[in-house]
Amino acid sequence: MPDDAEAVCRVANAHDSEPLSPSELVRLWNTWSPTDPRQRFVVESDGAIVGVAHCRRRADMLPGLFFLNLFVNDDQAGQGIGTALVRVSEDFARESGGEKMLAFVPDHHPRGKRFAQSRGYSLSRTMFESVLDASAMPAGLIEQMVAKAESNGVRFTSLQELGDTEENRRRFYAVMHECDEDEPATQDVGRLSWEDHARQTYDSPWYRPNGAIVALVGEDWAGVHAIGPLDDSEVADMTTDFTGVRRQWRGLGIAQGLKAKGVLFARALGRSRIVTHNDSLNQPMLAVNQRLGFVARPGWLFMTKHLGVID
Repeated sequence: MPDDAEAVCRVANAHDSEPLSPSELVRLWNTWSPTDPRQRFVVESDGAIVGVAHCRRRADMLPGLFFLNLFVNDDQAGQGIGTALVRVSEDFARESGGEKMLAFVPDHHPRGKRFAQSRGYSLSRTMFESVLDASAMPAGLIEQMVAKAESNGVRFTSLQELGDTEENRRRFYAVMHECDEDEPATQDVGRLSWEDHARQTYDSPWYRPNGAIVALVGEDWAGVHAIGPLDDSEVADMTTDFTGVRRQWRGLGIAQGLKAKGVLFARALGRSRIVTHNDSLNQPMLAVNQRLGFVARPGWLFMTKHLGVID
């Protein structure tokens, strides 16, 4: 992967509304456990990569489920490259025990959707990016959101204040894991294990202990919010990794308060843009983001196919 990451990014970023740098692509590749089945396929023309597919699964995903990302240069479309990449990816998944493929298709790329449908994939949901201009938020709105939760007995802190220890990281993860029970995508994909969560979070450039925000009710961890810069640059956008509130503490304004605290953290770093991701089926969190002023951007179609039949 390191040797051709730049070429792979060039193909993928032509269609991806969330472009990756080569270094970030390599980092993400390395967050997957070496024991998890994964394979990257490329097609070359005149020595240049013109098509790429990445097929993989984690051990903690639902049994038999594989992920697929596939991109082909526009000027090479219609030459059978995508069909060949789908075929070898599905073969690899089947050989690795795969029963179902979840393909991620840019929702602003209608040809990609038509292609996936022609190969037997059907739409299940949309995951899209939303962006907040924190500098444009109405005066006092952030303070109001925090104050509402605090008036209900909620106190906000962070792993930096509580101690960025493995014990507290595991407790943070436990709250995430519990909240994930109500995440629509979890029912279709599965939940991250502690090992995968730790590898993808604490070794990533976005993680900051003061961006791992915790809502407390008494001594109970009622909810958590994780936010940090997308990369190590001084101007990187902020990304929201997770926001969740445990069932017994919902209705107290905690989710809004957590996200408002995240905005204050972003401002403290001198950043104004905050990026988050929304599941089209997760209406409660969509409502929270809309109240904050997040604006939806192009996202991804989740398209699935059962792999029992070789076509």
